[in-house]
Amino acid sequence: MKRTLSTLFSFLLLAGLVFGLLQPVSAMGTTPQATDKIETAVLQKIEATGSSDFVIVMAEQADLSAAYAITDWVARGDYVVETLKATAERTQ
Repeated sequence: MKRTLSTLFSFLLLAGLVFGLLQPVSAMGTTPQATDKIETAVLQKIEATGSSDFVIVMAEQADLSAAYAITDWVARGDYVVETLKATAERTQ
């Protein structure tokens, strides 16, 4: 349960950081340099309502395939969290 809460907290923190990073984009307007990687529908929703739901897909994804072979649920969760952290530290 503690790991689940920790993972949930980490996800919410990441979502907050992403939202915080999006604020300057809306303040800058719609310059091609600032928005070339943001879908038009997201920008339109932000302009219309001030916010938007979105998903960020990172260029490098953590390889979690080995987790399927781990039968212990806690060990599997630990492996997933540590692999995601290592990928994030290396790529961000």
